[in-house]
Amino acid sequence: MNKVFTTGETIVNQDNQYQIQSYLGKGGFGYTYKASTVKENIPCVIKHFNPLQKDFKETGLRLFNREAQKLRQIEHPQIPRFIDFFEQEGEYYLIQEYIDGHDLSEEIKPGVRQNETYVIRLLKDILDILIMIHKEGLIHRDLKPSNIRRRKVDNKIVLIDFGSVKQLIAETENDNNNQPITYIHSYQYSPPEQIEGRAYSNSDIYSLGIIAICALTGESYNSPIFPNFSNRNRLYTSDRIEWHNYAPHIREELKNIIDKMVAFDYLKRYQLAEDVLTDLKIIELKSIPVTSWGWEKGGNPTDKPITKVDKYWINIINPLQENKIAIIGSILIGMTGIIGLLHIADTPEPITQTYSLTPAQFTIKYPEKWNYQEIGNFDNDRVKFFPENTKNSNQCLAKLVISKNDNLEEILSLSEYTKRILKNLTERYPNKPIKNETTLTTIVSGKKGYKITYSRQENQCKFQILQTGTIRNTQAYELSYIATSEDYNKYLRTIESMIDSFKIIEE
Repeated sequence: MNKVFTTGETIVNQDNQYQIQSYLGKGGFGYTYKASTVKENIPCVIKHFNPLQKDFKETGLRLFNREAQKLRQIEHPQIPRFIDFFEQEGEYYLIQEYIDGHDLSEEIKPGVRQNETYVIRLLKDILDILIMIHKEGLIHRDLKPSNIRRRKVDNKIVLIDFGSVKQLIAETENDNNNQPITYIHSYQYSPPEQIEGRAYSNSDIYSLGIIAICALTGESYNSPIFPNFSNRNRLYTSDRIEWHNYAPHIREELKNIIDKMVAFDYLKRYQLAEDVLTDLKIIELKSIPVTSWGWEKGGNPTDKPITKVDKYWINIINPLQENKIAIIGSILIGMTGIIGLLHIADTPEPITQTYSLTPAQFTIKYPEKWNYQEIGNFDNDRVKFFPENTKNSNQCLAKLVISKNDNLEEILSLSEYTKRILKNLTERYPNKPIKNETTLTTIVSGKKGYKITYSRQENQCKFQILQTGTIRNTQAYELSYIATSEDYNKYLRTIESMIDSFKIIEE
């Protein structure tokens, strides 16, 4: 009978003792507990594996120990630190660092479509980790939102619960007993080769692509648009997932990258995580923020404005698409004259506090060290947030202002409302460039929204403004990030996280 531990019990391995604090869950091969080391009181996670057959002990322990040693050798700030591994009476214990935070199933939810910026940033963060573990000869094998945590202390992504050690237990246990092999994966996130018992490093790339599609479309992982290769009776007429119509707001370049990530045939898929990362950086370069923007004749903003700077980048990128090393070198060389156009933001602050406008209208999360001030419906402004280390009396204060207009004269489409805003801005600031990104990627509170950036002079302050919002019937919601040129990038990623957390409370 397999041992199940209760709160307060202690697991002893030679000189190390681990006290159970709470039960976290049960999986196919045992139990997971939150615990702490008795000597240092260091929080940790205990993976307690319970093989069904005890003759797994000798061969399984050797293989399991080999894989645990690989995990021991990995030192990466976004992988839980290896603490201990041991066997007692045919049962196996893997002790790793506990990551305080939340898993991505709280961010990637059915019915909520994340914006393109969020997804590209998430892909890049995870790909950086995959590059390292794949070079070490490890495959995660079980990538899904519940196995990806966002660490509370710094808001960074951490990969947890590698399936590789569980895979070794399953394969050895069942092979030793001439039983069908049990494979470790979550069907909905797994490519066909993994369902059949083979995993390659680009099997992780497929799983990551499924996560990206879930985030962009708001579809559940068990939506009919996703294949389930464990269903042997289902036939697939193409070599890709038909998801584009579920995310019309996403650029074709990003869709093409994700399509290659989730190709059913692993030979047609990206072979290396580095290749995916390189292509993501290329499409990011194509959308570098610029200080001047194109307009059509008659004063209407173009869907895809072209500037002299845009043409400069296009001339560099298009001829070098096939030579990814050359493009990076060319860009570095060409940066001399336009380096000021790049927007490199600081690490975002964790957004752990929740603000609710009462009566219930909307909620937003903000950093613990930030302050807010309710404005009282002045010019439709309701509340503003600003960093703790700045004074509210500072005229050049960096801030996020949330406005709500309850009384639109008529029900407008998002396009009509955006054109009205652009018209007002160009009349108010006739000599300032206005950039409209509505046709690209903007999502506000799970729905399509508009996004506008521009600059203005106010007394001695030269401000850059990012304004985004959406409409619900005759109500308009607007979030405006206002900061000086010096402060704009300093808080940009924190502001983007706050905007991503903004939720309108529907009646």
